[in-house]
Amino acid sequence: MGIAVLRHLCGPTLEGTADVLGVSTAVAHAVDHHARATLDTLLTAHRSRE
Repeated sequence: MGIAVLRHLCGPTLEGTADVLGVSTAVAHAVDHHARATLDTLLTAHRSRE
């Protein structure tokens, strides 16, 4: 989730995030997408329990 945190709290572009972390843009995109989907699933499950 580090990529998602870096992108959404600190604000760099996907390309900038990939560059800072030393990974390709494709890897940064895939990890960010997976992290956001996981977070959405967790939040949706939490809301349904309330």
